[in-house]
Amino acid sequence: MYKTHDQSMLFNILRHSFLVQLSGIFIIFFLICLSFEGTFPISSQINKLAALALVLSYLSIFFWWRIKVPPEIICYGFFVLWAITTGALVSINHGLFFKGGKLVFFIWLIMFAVSGFAILKGTVTANFIGFLLLGLVVLVGGVFYGVPTQKDNTYQAISGFLDNRNTYAGYLLYSIYAIFYFFIRMKRKYYLSIFAILFLLALIYFIAQSGSRKIFIAVFLFVIVWMWYCVRPFVLKKKSALIILLVFMIGSITLPYYAYNHTYMGQRLKRTVYEDSGLSNTRNELYKESVDFFIENPVTGLGLLNFRVHSRYGVEVHSDYMQPLVTTGIPGFVLYFSCYLILWFRLSRIRRISKDKISFYDAGLYKAIVINYFWLGIGQPNYSAFPKMLLLATIIGWSFYYEKTRLQYLPELDQLHSQ
Repeated sequence: MYKTHDQSMLFNILRHSFLVQLSGIFIIFFLICLSFEGTFPISSQINKLAALALVLSYLSIFFWWRIKVPPEIICYGFFVLWAITTGALVSINHGLFFKGGKLVFFIWLIMFAVSGFAILKGTVTANFIGFLLLGLVVLVGGVFYGVPTQKDNTYQAISGFLDNRNTYAGYLLYSIYAIFYFFIRMKRKYYLSIFAILFLLALIYFIAQSGSRKIFIAVFLFVIVWMWYCVRPFVLKKKSALIILLVFMIGSITLPYYAYNHTYMGQRLKRTVYEDSGLSNTRNELYKESVDFFIENPVTGLGLLNFRVHSRYGVEVHSDYMQPLVTTGIPGFVLYFSCYLILWFRLSRIRRISKDKISFYDAGLYKAIVINYFWLGIGQPNYSAFPKMLLLATIIGWSFYYEKTRLQYLPELDQLHSQ
């Protein structure tokens, strides 16, 4: 184990190494390739090579320097280990189980490498550039490959290069996160601020045109929580912050109204409110089935991806709460959500102790993202989604670095400088 100043010096040395600097390019390339997987299947194979290069690069540093691993990554690793061990014993369809096991193991490797490089670099700007470009490429795909058409008062959903509108809208949402990451870093560059606002409006517009209700609601939930954590503490100190708050309040009223009456997403919401939705009824039945299956198998669960084998509907439950619970049991559920719990307490500690305005803002932004994950988890599993867990690993790595090198070590260095 390194002493405090030794580990801080180690980070400074490794931060400038070739592999650490190259990791940002790997991550950006990986994220951009995700946007083409629906149209160009070869991009999936290329992405696997990029991910493998990222993981091997970090392993070469990790085993040589013995870098500490964040507890969240350890918990997710034990979650994967538990899911694979128990699933091998209880799964009915071993083909589906091995597919799910390979997926979560590969995600854990990506999280391990991404969080590790974030710790070594001390910054996650390259990661958010990747998410920004991901949304930009997907947005361009929506413009040229999925322009919505209106016919008999109905609207056609768009998904750009991708074959799933929820995935399309989700990728645009990551770009919104990135815009808010760079928001505080623009430093009165008004032309960048104008471009960011226009880009943000375009992202929200195409999310609405995708027809994804939960992603559209997630956008405004995120903005509200972001204002609470990131704007509210400064709103009484700066007039510019108050103006921004008023703009978002007006937008929070006008944009949903337009989307409700003039987009495919609005048509879907109207059907949900005024008509019986077969899909909603199916999801309710899936939840009921998952509760019954959990009661029958509370410890081991049914095995990864084996819920569909037992369900009369032949699909997964599509929930980040019920799916790990019913497929990996209580131990797997606890291990998985321990990642969020540990991260939440660390972000709270950073906001409570930090005197750095940008770090205070970042910790609040990341808490808003985590809350957004909790909302999105109602309708989709997060633990098996590459971009979601890559972003989570980015946040974990940054918070672990900040806690270990700033909250613990810098006070000692400050004392040395003052002597």
